[in-house]
Amino acid sequence: MKIVPILKKFSSIYAVVFNGDDELNKAFDLWNDVEYLTAFFEKNKHDLNLYGAGISQIDTAVEKTLLEAEMLENRILRIVETAGESFDKFFKPLDRVVPIHQKSKAYGLKRRSWLRLYAVRINPDLYVISGSAIKLTQKMQDRVHTSKELVKLNRVRDYLKEEGLFSDSDFKYLES
Repeated sequence: MKIVPILKKFSSIYAVVFNGDDELNKAFDLWNDVEYLTAFFEKNKHDLNLYGAGISQIDTAVEKTLLEAEMLENRILRIVETAGESFDKFFKPLDRVVPIHQKSKAYGLKRRSWLRLYAVRINPDLYVISGSAIKLTQKMQDRVHTSKELVKLNRVRDYLKEEGLFSDSDFKYLES
């Protein structure tokens, strides 16, 4: 496992690299891949029908995901580029507990969005992205693909604790 800054000039958002690309770029690559999205929604058509957003057609779900992914990526870039906005307003706690290394999630920007980014909050405005998902069910444990994201989130949180990464200054050596 490797942790990399998302943009070199901005050191408050990092992402994990498990194999190949970092988890943030991997999310947007998948969410912009029409073939992947079509296969995903075909495989999860039952969940899509139960989701209750009035979307049951695969083509409509793919279009919605492409649009939301673009909006979400633009939002992240705006936060990175402007000092006035914070990742603390973007990510929400996954659990009600507020410990250090808090598991967090960010939603797509549209109402009833199924796009999720998962991250571990180190301290105010410092996050490590552990993964992403298209979440069509109530709980992460309800489906294999979201359960895997929960495992990754816990794995990253444990790794950060083991490595003693608790503050901004602890992340400075990662950038060199």
